[in-house]
Amino acid sequence: MALSVAPVAVAGDPQETLGAIEELARKRTAQALDPLDIPWTLQVRAGDPAAELEQAAAEQRADLIVVGSQGHTVVERLLLGSVSTRLTHHAQRPVMVVPLT
Repeated sequence: MALSVAPVAVAGDPQETLGAIEELARKRTAQALDPLDIPWTLQVRAGDPAAELEQAAAEQRADLIVVGSQGHTVVERLLLGSVSTRLTHHAQRPVMVVPLT
């Protein structure tokens, strides 16, 4: 099972924007995982991305959390924070970090 979370700033109607984001995420996840016959679920949640990913993984009893990394430098990660870094240090299950750049 794969889970994905990304922070989003919303202008205009938040429900409409979240619906569009959810549809795009569903399409991209299906393109990547369906050919590999990997089961997955999609959830749109609000809150801290690392905490929400860990909570969703626990609720789904996921074997693995797969999260993307933007390729920031160490200084950028320290200043901006890093979901992947927080998960690899604090998650209660294995985390695979996939470079996105």
